[in-house]
Amino acid sequence: GAATTANCRDSGTLTIDAGAVTTINALGGTVFDNSSGTKGTVSVGNGATVDASGNAAGCTWTNATVTAGATILDPNRKVTFTNAITMGNNGLEDVTFDFGKGRTIAPGAP
Repeated sequence: GAATTANCRDSGTLTIDAGAVTTINALGGTVFDNSSGTKGTVSVGNGATVDASGNAAGCTWTNATVTAGATILDPNRKVTFTNAITMGNNGLEDVTFDFGKGRTIAPGAP
């Protein structure tokens, strides 16, 4: 089924195995996105990781936002990002991304 909001805090762990999620708030700990369902908004904060490396079917993230210290792992290139990732005032040196090899990255408007 679908979930409206999924929150992960501190050193917690949250695994999404099925369904769509309107909002993921990763405020610490690790969110494992193993679901083929669409994620409306994925927010990844300082010290938080969203890990899609176990996602076999692929999924879509409509909007994603990161702050300094955030990590997004998609080494198998299973996430389709509808819109550019919003980084606020952060640079690439402030976050950790693993989008796999051979991928096209298209920055959005400032």
